[in-house]
Parts: sequence; structure tokens; C-alpha cells
Amino acid sequence: MPEPASGEGGGVVTSGPWRRRGLTEGEARAAPTSSGGLSATEVEVGYGRAIEIRSAVDAGFRRWRRPPSPPAGAGVLMPLPRPTRLDIAWSAETSPRFQPDEEFQASFLHTFWRLFVWLWSALRFGFGVASDALRGRTGTAARAKRLRLTLERAGPTFVKLGQQLSIRLDLLPYPYALELQRLLDDMVPLDWKVALPALERSLGSPLDKVFASFDPQPIGSASVACVYQAYLRNGDRVAVKLRRPGIGRRLAADMRALSWTLRLLELAVLPPRFTDNFVHELRDMLLAELDFRKEARSIDLFGEAARKAKLRYVRTPKVYCELSRLDLLVTELVTGTWLTELLGAVENDDRRALAVLQSRGIDPCVVARRYLKVNRFGAFEGPLFHADLHPANVLVEPDNHLVLIDFGSVGSFPEQELQVWRRMLDAQAEEDVGGIVRAAVALLEPLPLIDVDEFSKRMEQAFWEDLWATKWKHSEWWERTWANLWIHFLQLAREYNVPMRLNTLRMIRATMLADTIAMRLDHGLDPWAEFRSYEAEASRRARKRVHKRLRRELGAKRWIRTEELIHLVDAAFFRTQRLLNNTSRLYRFSVSVGKAAGSVMIVTKVLLGIAGFAAAVTLGIAGLRKWRPDSFPGSGQPSEILAALADNGWVQAGLLVVFLFTLRRLRYHLDQKVEQRDR
Repeated sequence: MPEPASGEGGGVVTSGPWRRRGLTEGEARAAPTSSGGLSATEVEVGYGRAIEIRSAVDAGFRRWRRPPSPPAGAGVLMPLPRPTRLDIAWSAETSPRFQPDEEFQASFLHTFWRLFVWLWSALRFGFGVASDALRGRTGTAARAKRLRLTLERAGPTFVKLGQQLSIRLDLLPYPYALELQRLLDDMVPLDWKVALPALERSLGSPLDKVFASFDPQPIGSASVACVYQAYLRNGDRVAVKLRRPGIGRRLAADMRALSWTLRLLELAVLPPRFTDNFVHELRDMLLAELDFRKEARSIDLFGEAARKAKLRYVRTPKVYCELSRLDLLVTELVTGTWLTELLGAVENDDRRALAVLQSRGIDPCVVARRYLKVNRFGAFEGPLFHADLHPANVLVEPDNHLVLIDFGSVGSFPEQELQVWRRMLDAQAEEDVGGIVRAAVALLEPLPLIDVDEFSKRMEQAFWEDLWATKWKHSEWWERTWANLWIHFLQLAREYNVPMRLNTLRMIRATMLADTIAMRLDHGLDPWAEFRSYEAEASRRARKRVHKRLRRELGAKRWIRTEELIHLVDAAFFRTQRLLNNTSRLYRFSVSVGKAAGSVMIVTKVLLGIAGFAAAVTLGIAGLRKWRPDSFPGSGQPSEILAALADNGWVQAGLLVVFLFTLRRLRYHLDQKVEQRDR
């Protein structure tokens, strides 16, 4: 052990407690002790041991911190101690799991078959109606039944169309709507021998491991899924929604067949690529209804938003997320009166059914108003809106409480589009037709090259007609709905070839459904008064949200918002400077260059296609002539073959058709470029 540093009575003690007092070793020996009776020698021995211990500890720390010395001649390369790590039993999957997307593909043959089924169904319906007319069977009920059977045979896409038509009494006679209502939940049920393996495959376990009891007879059978009732092992009564196997592939084939049909229409009637977005969005909408995990999420989001807004008269069922899958949805089994039954009792003036409803505290007039408000809330305040709120998706509990189910089709708006819809709502509440027209035109932007003034004027004239109909006390109930306004809006958009986003179509459909059903429940409903009533309630909820946000923004976030404001002002100055530096002549020059380049590309593609076709035909004829020399007159040189093709009447007719279609496409391209430049 190293000796402590000390002197012969005159050196300063460098370790031990006396070091802090600045005493020498001699002074330390002579220092009095508080130990009460220990001699100077004993004190000296005790402090000497303490000094030795402290010195040994300091030396140990110095050796621990200092890197070890390599052996003689070994250089700097030597093994060093490794840092220790936790001994973790890693599982097979340690990264976050992502929900896989389902891909539904349809083969060429399947798509062709679905297209044949469409055409055959249309011809069969037409021949059936003609046959009934020849036999004197011209009753409306017979034609309505034939239409329902035709839609059922055509497949799920046409069943969806029939479901929407079933509630459009302003478009179809009542017998048709009554017959088509059977498409809502009265389809042919899924065979249990097919359903059971699908259920257990989705659950990943036998049925008895999850459910205490399960009813194999479905309580609802729709075009996409069947709904069963069951009890979980904890005693909860649930509804089990199982997707029909193979439905995704069938819908994909229908969408591909529709795309083929629209492509043919674009060759002669519609502008090129006019329906691309429509087909894409429609396909996404239909296939989105097949993802039950998304539906579970939508149910929870809407229910939570309604609770936060204190809408105590509407709710959604509880979702068992741990049991739900892409093709399986397990929710609370909701009991109550279906809105379909309520409509039937009102429209048939069934006194017995109305008395039962009254005993349950259900008033059709109150339900109609709440139904309208729920639709407006989802569109303008909630995170999403129910885009398929037909009567089979709404139950009425006692005291006029609404329960919304089947959130397979939902929509939501970006903030800019939402502001347009709010302006339209304000204009409706104020009976401002001009404001309604301006908002409706804004929904269609960007507009193609049309006469916007003429388009707006015709729309305003149609809207005034609808307004006068809603104000006249002798109008029929269906004339006082906003459905007529939207029908005229869609007709004008179709007449002027104005494309429309699918989200806008969803909102229009949801609004038309809500207005029609509300007026069917209460023929004396005033839509203008209901708009103002909803606006007042929405204003109170908006005031609370603004107050809450102001408290948050003016509190902890005030310096963050100040910094954001500085960046915003700086960006505004930068954009203004760029705008002033860019002249309009340069902008128009860049647009003209883009227009010319696009036109050259179109012509180049057509010429390359013609050249490729001519080369393929020339090579084919040359090969055929080697096999059969007498098949083509002359020497068979490529120049002679091309000259013969140029003189052929069929080839000239084909080139003329290609030339005309190319000119049409160029005109459309130039019009679009001019439109973008002018805007």
C-alpha cells in the first residue's frame, strides 16, 4: 500500500479529515480530540489508518478510470471489456404491425362475364315488360317485382343502386319503392355450410371458444354481408356481421366492366378521360364497404363526436374491436323500432302500430327533426358523416332516441370544401337563392370550359322554382323537399358535362335521403325552419369550441402562435415579391409552351402507333409470302406492301377514323390548356 504523503512535523497533511483544516502532521498529533480520553498515540494510529484507507480507495479509482496497459510488445491492439446489455427474450415480431390492404382483382374472363350479365339482365327486363304488355299484365306491382328480381340477378352493384332507389319516392312510384325495400335486408341468406368455415377462419379459433351461443339463422341478409345474433362467453348479446365470401372479386369485376363501358362512351360521346376519377372513386367507395375494420373505426369516431357535442338523442352501438376483422364485425346488438317500421306505420296510417309507438314514447314528428339534425351534424361538425342513412340503418329507441348502424359508407370534407357547404347552409337558412347558386358552383370547381354565367343563370332559375314550391302551402310534401333542388343541380351538371367529385355526390345523396325521409314522417315539416333551428344549435356548440380554443391558444401556445405569425408574414412578403417579379407575358408564354408540347406528344404517339401497325402488317405479309408466294402480288418488297396498304379502302377508312379522333383529342387538350391559362 502506498505511503501517505507527510513530512517530519512540518509537512501539510494531504489526506484524511485534517487535510480540510490545513494542519500539518505535527499539529494533527498535538490537536485535541473529542473522543474523550484517547491518548495522542491512539489518535495518531487511528488517523493514520484512515489516511491509508482513503489513499487506497483513491488509487483504486484512478486505476479503474485509466485504460489498462497493454503487455510489453503488444502495441495498442488488445481485447477490452465489453459493455453488458439486458438479456431480453425477443419475440418473433418486434416491429409495429400494419394492417394489410386487401386487393381484389378480376380476370378478363370474369369481367367479360359480368358485362354479359349486365346486358342480359337489361334485355331480359325489357322483354319481360313487353311480354307482360302483350298479355295484358300491365300492373305496377308486377313491373316492380320484375325490376327487383332483375337487380338481384345482376349482382351487388345493382343491388346497391336498388337500395338507393327504394327511398326515392320523389323519383319512383310508391309500389316500386315498396318492392325495392326488400333489397335492404331481405336478400338470399348465406348458406351456413359456407358461413361457418368463414367465421372460424376469421376468428382464428372454433366458434365455441368465443361464443356461448350462436344463432345460425341470420337476422339480416344484405348484398354485402349477413348479420347473426349471438352471446359472448361473458354474457354480452352481440350482432355478428360476416362478409359474403367472394363479394370483393365480384365488385371488382363490375367496376372493370363499368370502366370498359365508359371508355366506349368516351370514344364518341364523353370527353376523353372524363370518367377516370368517377370510376376510381366509385370503386373505392364500394370496396371500402368491405373493410369492416374501417367501419368499426367510423362507428367509434361518430359516437365519440356525438357524445362530446352532447347530442343525447343519438348514439352508435358498442364495437368489440378485439373480435373484429377485415371481414368480420362484432358489435352490440341494438334493439328498438326500425325506421322502416315507423315509416310504414305513418304512411299506411296503421292505428294499432301508431298506438304501440306512442306507448314507447316515439313521436314520428320528433324523430323526423332529430333525423335531419343528425345528418347536418355529421356533415358540418363531426369528423365524418353517414353517407348511407337509409331507414334500414336507423333504429328508434324509446323517447325518440336514434341509433345509427352500418357505417360502411361514410364521407368527410377538407376544410376548404366544408366552408363552401357551410355557406350554402347559411344561404338556405336565409332563403338566399343567389348565395345557394354561388356555393353550388364553387362545389364543382375547377370548372371545364363552359359559359359559367349561363350555367349559373339556369341553375338560379331552377332553384327559384324549387323555392316557390316549398313556400306554397298547397304543394305536395315531395315538392317541399330539397331533393328537387339537387335533382336539378345534377341534371344541369350532366347537361354541361361538368365532372363531380364522389364526396360531393355522397353528401348530396345523404342530404336527399334525410330530407325525403323526414318529410315522409312529417308532411308538415318546414325545411327552412329546421335549417334555422340546426344553425342556432350549431352556433352554440361552435361558441364553446371557440372559447376552449382561445383559452388554449392564449395560454401555453401563445409564443408558438407568435412565431408562426412571424413566419406567415415573412412568407407573404416572399410570395408577393415573386408575384411582382413574374410578368403576365412570361406566364402566358409558359402556358403556350406547355400547350404546344402536349399537342406534339399527342401527335407523336398517334404517328408511332400508325407506324408500328404498318410495320407489323408489313412483316406479317412478308412472312406469309415466304410461306405462300402467291398470296401477295409483286416482288414482296416492303415499299410495295406499304403502297398496297395505302391504296386499300379499309385502311384509308381506319386512318380517317384515327385522324378524326386525334383532332377531337387535340381540341379537348387545347381547350383545357386555355381554360387553365384563363383561370
